[in-house]
Amino acid sequence: MPLQDHRTESGEKKRNRVAPTHPYEGSLVYRRVYRAPKITDGMGDGQDVMRRDAEGQGIRVDDSIATRHICITRVERKNAITNAMYIRLATAIDSAADDDAIASIVISAEGPLFTAGNDLGEFVSDPPLTMEAPVFAFIRALVRTPVAVIAAVRGAAVGIGTTMLLHCDFIYATPDASFRAPFVDIGLVPEAASSLLLPQLVGKARAAEMILLGKPMDARTAERLGLVTHVVEDSELLQTVLATAEALAKKPRAALRASKALLRGDIAVIEERVRHEREAVLRQFANAETSTLLNALARRK
Repeated sequence: MPLQDHRTESGEKKRNRVAPTHPYEGSLVYRRVYRAPKITDGMGDGQDVMRRDAEGQGIRVDDSIATRHICITRVERKNAITNAMYIRLATAIDSAADDDAIASIVISAEGPLFTAGNDLGEFVSDPPLTMEAPVFAFIRALVRTPVAVIAAVRGAAVGIGTTMLLHCDFIYATPDASFRAPFVDIGLVPEAASSLLLPQLVGKARAAEMILLGKPMDARTAERLGLVTHVVEDSELLQTVLATAEALAKKPRAALRASKALLRGDIAVIEERVRHEREAVLRQFANAETSTLLNALARRK
């Protein structure tokens, strides 16, 4: 928060704080989000000038005090996630886990939607055949991180855009947000342990609608069933996320991380389901119907 000098009648200097120009100026999560030169917050409407990390290839990472901000910035391709982006995401999450000063990770996206899911062209040409594939590195990082993860969702969250949220601790969504897991529609099966975690969260019947029918879930339903923490107006999304990040920044780190581990449960069970899902995906890749569906969809993209 900037300071100015004011003189009293006696001529002595007093240092008085100037009122902040933004409600979160001076907060723990303000630095590098609003500091000049101005960049987007990762949840804006795209009107601000965006600073794209040349090495990020669609992922921007900014650190503030106690908070790591990860933003998907491939707006021109509906934020579809490539292998290079998965590597960048995994690296950003893993390195945050190694920094005891970081209390939370914020995941957001530029533009009108969260993500369209995998880049299908690359998914078809370079499928994730092993557990060392970039997408599994990202899932593994999310599953294992001891750091609290906050997601800010505007618009559609498709495929991995929905399943990654099952590993987040706080999900704030705008009223126009929607959540879809259309794996069966393209001849595939669920991922990221969603076949285990989604029924636990929203119930088997709702999970079947999302996974077997590919039916989207709207923001209000997701909030009611516990997939989303809160639905907030578009204009309030950033402030809500920053308020949660700031609250977490004030907590004792060891207790915060230990409590998250207890809430998460057995990592081995989750990772075992991820492996089972991968094996099922491999079987589907050998299916002629799946190959036809994926190739046709990739051509349309």
